[in-house]
Amino acid sequence: MEEPTVPFDFIWHHNRTFSRLCQNPDNDAQETDLTKATAVVVVQAINTIELYHSNSAQLNISKRREAKIAEYTFWKMRTMLLAFGLLLSMSIVECTRHSDVAGILASCNPTGYLNGNSHNCNHEHGSDCCQSGKRYPKYKCSPSVTGTTAATLTLNGFQKREDGGGPSECDGNYHNDNDLVVALSTGWYAGGSRCHDFILITNPDNGRTARAMVVDECDSVSGCDKDHDFQPPCNNNIVDASPGVWKALGVDNYDDVGEMSITWSET
Repeated sequence: MEEPTVPFDFIWHHNRTFSRLCQNPDNDAQETDLTKATAVVVVQAINTIELYHSNSAQLNISKRREAKIAEYTFWKMRTMLLAFGLLLSMSIVECTRHSDVAGILASCNPTGYLNGNSHNCNHEHGSDCCQSGKRYPKYKCSPSVTGTTAATLTLNGFQKREDGGGPSECDGNYHNDNDLVVALSTGWYAGGSRCHDFILITNPDNGRTARAMVVDECDSVSGCDKDHDFQPPCNNNIVDASPGVWKALGVDNYDDVGEMSITWSET
């Protein structure tokens, strides 16, 4: 019987699987597979150890030779598991840099899906309009708030007859485009508990910051109706900001950009 060898290939294969899942978080079929990928690697490692133990018992060799192979196998298994831990740690760090995946890791998954309803909506600021036959995820939660919460900044008009739809939820008023105001995804809006609170938004590309007031909810549950200007529900990690906020962050061509990755914190 040949000496057992350590199958490093399976570690590399499943690490690549984990990385691909991180890079494609919008694929509904893959969202729950983030933990599955990790589980597969762990189970495979356990099975491999059991295989080594079984093979060692079946080796028809001298006691001295058996002892040497057992020691050799132990150190190879130890190296294999250390390599697995290192690769998986690197994958998780890279994975959590993506805001959408951060939401998944925070156990904030869709609570259902909304059927699209195509209708006239305001395309100002590059707004996304609902499409008939398309299903949109609904979220009642948002990623956990930390000292530097990762989010996606989107563009919204808070003035009357703009793409923001009706007046702001917090005060029932409209707001000028130059005002530093934002709407937060349903989970972060928290039933209005953050109304009129200020948040500090940071543009990681240039280090510029903007202190903006929360005046509205970026509804992550409802949409595709008149009250929401026939726009789909917001994602669970959205800071929907006025043009004034974008300018304060040093982005003057906000209509062309549309959205960008930012961090925010409570002040």
